[in-house]
Amino acid sequence: MMASYGGGGRAGIRHAYPLAVTSASFTAAFVLNLRTLPYAFVRFFLHAVHAIVAVAFFGAVLVCAGVVGKSVHPGAGVAVFVAGLIIYGIVWAWWFRYVLYAVKCGHIACLTDLVTRGKVGNGSEGMLSYGRHVVRERFPDVVQVYLLQALIRGVVGEFNMAIGFLGDLLPFDLGFAMMFGRRLLRASTRYLDETLFSYSLIRRNEPLWDVCSEGLGYYFQNSKEILKTSIWMMFLGVVFRWVMWIVFIAVGIVIFLPIANALIASHASELAAAGETGPGVDPSGALALVSAFAIALFFSAIGVYSVTHAFLHPVYLTMVMTKFLISIQSQPLDPSFERYLGGSRAQALRNFTTQLRGNGARSR
Repeated sequence: MMASYGGGGRAGIRHAYPLAVTSASFTAAFVLNLRTLPYAFVRFFLHAVHAIVAVAFFGAVLVCAGVVGKSVHPGAGVAVFVAGLIIYGIVWAWWFRYVLYAVKCGHIACLTDLVTRGKVGNGSEGMLSYGRHVVRERFPDVVQVYLLQALIRGVVGEFNMAIGFLGDLLPFDLGFAMMFGRRLLRASTRYLDETLFSYSLIRRNEPLWDVCSEGLGYYFQNSKEILKTSIWMMFLGVVFRWVMWIVFIAVGIVIFLPIANALIASHASELAAAGETGPGVDPSGALALVSAFAIALFFSAIGVYSVTHAFLHPVYLTMVMTKFLISIQSQPLDPSFERYLGGSRAQALRNFTTQLRGNGARSR
C-alpha cells in the first residue's frame, strides 16, 4: 500500500516526503496523466454515460410531463416535471457524483505516488485496483473531503455573490474585472479539496483535521504561486475548449453529412409532399448541412464535456497538486496559523472530525 511520511522534525515543517517530480508545468502534468490513462478512460466513460443518460432522462421527463399535462391537467404535468428534477438531483448528488468522486480519489492516490516516489504502490498491483484499495482504506477521509468540497464551493459561491453585490453598488462598471476575478477565484480553489486529500495521503497516519487544516494554511501561504498556476490553467482552458469545439464539430459534420444526405434522398417524396424541399430534393444541400450541424453540435457537447472532465481536469489538478507539494516540501508553516491551530475553535473542530472519522471507520 501507499507509503506514509510523517512530520519532518524540523522547526515549523509539518512533513517529510521525497519528490520524484520537480516541475509543475503542463507538460510534466500531462506526462504524469499519460501514466494513469486507465483512470482517464474510466472517467471519460462515466462522464459520457452521465451526459447521455441525463439527456435521455430529461427528454423522457419532458415527454411524460407533456402527456400528463395534456391528458390530465397542466398542473399535473408541472408536478411530473418537478418530480423528475428532484429524482435526477438526488441520484446525481448522492450517488453518481459520489461515485465519480471516489474514482477521482483513487486517481489522486496514484498521482500522489507518482509525484512523490515515481511509481504506483509497490509495482505489483494495477492502478485501478490500487486506487480502489486506497479509497476503501481511507473511506471516512474520502467522505469528509467530499463534504469539504461542498463547503468550499458554498463559500466560493457566497464570496462571488458578495463580489456581485459590491459591483452593483459601485458607480462604474467592473464587468470584465469582476468576471475575471470570479473565474480566477473558482480556478484557484477548484482543486483545493483534492490537493488536501493528496496531502493527507502523504501524512496518512496523522489525524485528518490536523493534516487538512495545516494543508489549508500551506495552500493560502503559497497563494501567489497557486494563482499563477490558476491563471495559466484558465488560459489553457479557453484555448483547449475552442480547439475541441472546432475539431468535434468539424469531425461531426464530416461524419453525419453523408448520412443526412442519404436520409433526405431516401425520404425525398415525403419531404416534397410536406413542402420541406423543392422538386430537386434539397439541391443546395442546406437541409442536410443544417441537420448534420445540429447532430454534430449535440455530440460535440457530450465530447467536450467528457474530455474536459476526464483528461484536462486531471492535468490541471496535477499542476496545482505538484506546485503545492514542491512549494511546501521544505517550508515551515506560518506562525500566525500555528497559533490558530492551538486555539479552542480549532480544537473543537479537531475533536469533531476525529469523532466523525471513528464513526465512519466503525460503520464500514
